[in-house]
Amino acid sequence: MWLWTARPARGSRQVVLSRGDLELFLDGDGTPAARVGETLLTSARPLDAERWTRLGVTLGPGFLRLEAGDDIRSAPCGASAPAGPVTVAASGAGHEHFTGKIEELRLGTRVHDVRALRLVNGPTLAVTGRHWQDDTTDFRSAPAQYAAVHFHEDDVEDAGFTPTAELTVPDGLPSGVYAFRVRDGAGLVDHVPFTVTPPRGTAAARIGFLLPTLTYLAYANERLVAAGDGGMVPADGTTEPAPADRWLAAHPEAGLSVYDKHTDGSGCSLVSLLRPIPNLRPDFVWWNTGAPERFGADLYIADFLDHRGEPWDAFTDHDLHEQGAGLLARYPVIVTGTHPEYSTREMLLALESYLDGGGRVMYLGGNGFYWVTSIDPDRPHLAEVRRGINGTRAWNSRPGETRHQTTGEPGGLWRYRDRPPHRLTGVGFAAQSDGRDRAPGYRRTPAAQDPAHAWIFDGVSDAKVIGDYGLSLGGAAGYEIDRYDPRAGSPAHGVVLMTSQGLHPDSYLLAVEDLDVTVAEVTGSTSDRVRSDVVHLERPGGGAVFSVGSCSWAGSLSHNGYDNDIARITDNVLTGFLHRATP
Repeated sequence: MWLWTARPARGSRQVVLSRGDLELFLDGDGTPAARVGETLLTSARPLDAERWTRLGVTLGPGFLRLEAGDDIRSAPCGASAPAGPVTVAASGAGHEHFTGKIEELRLGTRVHDVRALRLVNGPTLAVTGRHWQDDTTDFRSAPAQYAAVHFHEDDVEDAGFTPTAELTVPDGLPSGVYAFRVRDGAGLVDHVPFTVTPPRGTAAARIGFLLPTLTYLAYANERLVAAGDGGMVPADGTTEPAPADRWLAAHPEAGLSVYDKHTDGSGCSLVSLLRPIPNLRPDFVWWNTGAPERFGADLYIADFLDHRGEPWDAFTDHDLHEQGAGLLARYPVIVTGTHPEYSTREMLLALESYLDGGGRVMYLGGNGFYWVTSIDPDRPHLAEVRRGINGTRAWNSRPGETRHQTTGEPGGLWRYRDRPPHRLTGVGFAAQSDGRDRAPGYRRTPAAQDPAHAWIFDGVSDAKVIGDYGLSLGGAAGYEIDRYDPRAGSPAHGVVLMTSQGLHPDSYLLAVEDLDVTVAEVTGSTSDRVRSDVVHLERPGGGAVFSVGSCSWAGSLSHNGYDNDIARITDNVLTGFLHRATP
């Protein structure tokens, strides 16, 4: 075979091929070796990192031979030919996994395409092979240049759990977000969330709550708190990891998030629902902000909807991806979650169609509709993200490896596919905080005084700053924030009603994709682009969007028993959208 590794082995043996008691492997320092029975052959030196090497073993009549590039060694051996299946990139028992690329497997006189083998646990495809030229990045048009498979010791597609209990959802159970409560004999309690949707093809309410399950999956099992300087946002020494973080640090077999890197430094691009995901819990507190994030924060919106007293239906990104605009069309108003960062093309097309047809969307989050995401058509439990080479990101895609193996589409930011979030919602990602500082509120703009928007501010106090309180970083304009920007695609007729410009501390930094050259003015106090804007955007077909441009907005809803300006504005817009009260 041909083999490529990104860096030397980390001190553990890695089996490249096994059949019976015959093994071809890399020893603890990355040196190729072969063993059968009591006969062992070892190459003269470790493999060179990031260089394709021909590696092979031959068991012939009376001899064993090892080939590692131009180093060929042999020894007398009386072992007979092994029988049974051939395992690649692991031992026959499924241990001692190899991390790296393998291409062109030759067994006897037959050459096998490694991509066509029975691949276990979702190794990465659409990766460059030894014949790759720099004149293409599309594996579909140059399959011979992308004939490799990148195996990782920490790939996980399906944990293979055996069901021990099941629940039949009772007829008439309201749509919503629920959880299984699990207790063990020692008194520990866990809550495993699930969503109950309305019967397919129906709606039981006028409000649809779109839960961003692709974002939950993208962050599932992220280990940035333990990544040190190698992490996207390194934690300081005072951070206290949550129990889920401690469990994940001790269980690498649970798999990674798309924010993590594999053991060879390559980014994790494939994530699966079919494995333990302990940080997808209602009580999970994220280490970076000290508050619930993503699913936990979205429960603030569910609670707000319950507090209003009007029924609402829940459904997910996965539902929208599968069912399209027809799912949305059943609802006068769609409410998003707090951080709908990851979206498929099918989802964006559905949302655009819904708005063009007169639908109304309340985007109650920040950093939304940002990363190109795909769902494997044959394995819907598997999602894919490739980081490309720009965007606020945890790793870069390797050269030539920016396209998704599941769909063939270019990965990276939606803005580079000419689908910027600004065009859909009026706002797009502007800045983020490292979670250390309190989040501010908003100031009203002159447009907020226009009688045409009085219905949005009905009953709102005359406070100079609105929303400087809440459960998420202490304010409504926090963590990851979006701004209105016509240069990036925001429609010119969008109306900015409130802004946090000038209120953010210097821990809020401008998104890297907004920088063409390196400049000093990138902080909350030095850049007017570091801000969150609250925008009302009417669409030509009668549709409308209300965007808050902040991940922490929902954490302010319940302040003072829901008697506050953030809750009042949100309720005014939802009520107005439901009754088409806008001009």
